Amino acid sequence: MKKKKLTMAQKSSIKGWLFISPFVIGFLFFFAIPIVQSFLYSFGELSQETNFGLKLTGFGNYQKALFEDSLFYQKIMAVIPQIMVKIPVILIFSFIMASLLKAEFPGRNAIRLIFFLPVIVATGIVLTIEAADVVQSTMQGRLEESSTLLITEETLSGLLRQFNFPSTFSSFLMSLINEISSIVNASGIQILIFLAALQSISPSLYEASAIEGASAWEEFWKITFPMVSPQMIVCLFYTVVDQFLVSNSKVIAYINELAFPLLQFGYSAAAGWIYTVLIVVVLLLFGGILTAAVRRYEQA
Repeated sequence: MKKKKLTMAQKSSIKGWLFISPFVIGFLFFFAIPIVQSFLYSFGELSQETNFGLKLTGFGNYQKALFEDSLFYQKIMAVIPQIMVKIPVILIFSFIMASLLKAEFPGRNAIRLIFFLPVIVATGIVLTIEAADVVQSTMQGRLEESSTLLITEETLSGLLRQFNFPSTFSSFLMSLINEISSIVNASGIQILIFLAALQSISPSLYEASAIEGASAWEEFWKITFPMVSPQMIVCLFYTVVDQFLVSNSKVIAYINELAFPLLQFGYSAAAGWIYTVLIVVVLLLFGGILTAAVRRYEQA
C-alpha cells in the first residue's frame, strides 16, 4: 500500500509549526505557569503566617487598586496622556525616517545602522543605566557647567511666542523636544518594518503613475499609504505595548515595589492584571480606529 504523500499546504504547515516550536515550548514552560499563578494570586494574598500559602480574598485586591489606592490611580493617569501623545509621534517619525532611508545616497547603510543601533544595545546594563538616569544626569551636569549653551528651553519658548503660536502648541512642541532621545530609541523596530514595506512596493507602480502624470503627493496617498497600511497596524500594536512596558515606567516600578520589598504579592498581581487589561483596551482602541480608517480609505 502506497503511503499518502503530504500536500504542499501540509508541508508548509509542518515547517511553520517547527519554526515557532521554540517559542511555543518556551511559553508553555516559562510563561504559561507564572501567568496562571499570578492570576490566582490576584484573588488572594500570600501570608507569612501560613508559610506564604494562598488565602483567597475574592475581588478585594481589585477593589483596593481601583477605588482605594490613590497612588496607583495617579500613576496610571500620569502615564496614559504621555503614551497617547508619543504613540502617533513615534509612528509618524518612523515612517518619515523609513521613507528617507529608502532613497539612494552615500552612507545609507551607516545611517540605517545608527537608527537601529539603540534596539541592539538597549539590553542588560544599558537598560539599567537608562532606568537610573545615569546618562541623563551626567549630560545635564555637563550642560549646566557649560556657559556656551546657545539655545535653551526658555529661548525657544520665547521664539514661539514671538510668532504668536498658541501656548498649547508651544507646550506640546517643547515636550516633544524633551523626548527626542526616547522617541528615536523607540523607533528602531518601526523604521525597520516600514522600510521593508516600502522596499516591497513594485517600482512599476510608480512608473505607471508617473506616465499618467501623477504628482508625488498623489503617489503617496494612492500607492505608498495603501501598500504600507498593514505594516502600520503592526507598528501601532508594537509601539503601544513597547511604550506601556518601558523599563522606566513608574507604574511597573510601583507594581514591583508592592511585591518587593512590601511583600504584597496578591495586590501586586491584581495591579499588574489591571495594567494588562488597560494595555489591551488601548490596543483595541487604537487598532480599531486605525483599521477602520484604513478600510474607509481603501473603499473611497
